[in-house]
Amino acid sequence: MGTVKGILNAKTEEDVPKVVHAFIRDPIDRLYSAFAFMDAAPPGMYEYMNRRATWEEFVDTIIQSGLIDEHWEPQADVVARLGRPVILHLFENISTEFPFEGLEWTNKRTRHFEADLSYREDELKEYYAGDYQLREEAGWKKLSQAS
Repeated sequence: MGTVKGILNAKTEEDVPKVVHAFIRDPIDRLYSAFAFMDAAPPGMYEYMNRRATWEEFVDTIIQSGLIDEHWEPQADVVARLGRPVILHLFENISTEFPFEGLEWTNKRTRHFEADLSYREDELKEYYAGDYQLREEAGWKKLSQAS
């Protein structure tokens, strides 16, 4: 039950930890990672990606349609649904804050192809404003109460 899905789908209160650790990733890096993941997925795996999209088409679809998927849903929305105290961490610090073997972040900043990550950047920053706020809080190591 340690995953977000496990917590949100828990059958009883006893199945849910009293405090949750959330690792907040840079939203645009996370979105690019989702894009690369979708691009590598077998055709038809995601019904809204019936062909290989460009980065620009992918971003346009998310901004214009409001399409939500667990791979790019704002992390702030997920944290808010947890309904319990959340200790925030920056995703890129996972290896230093929790130096356990096998917990290293191994795929950081891998670019499979060129993408202009500044495309519609202001709109993406607005869409992910809550995530940027969580990242700021995580940087200060505050204990945040989810509401």
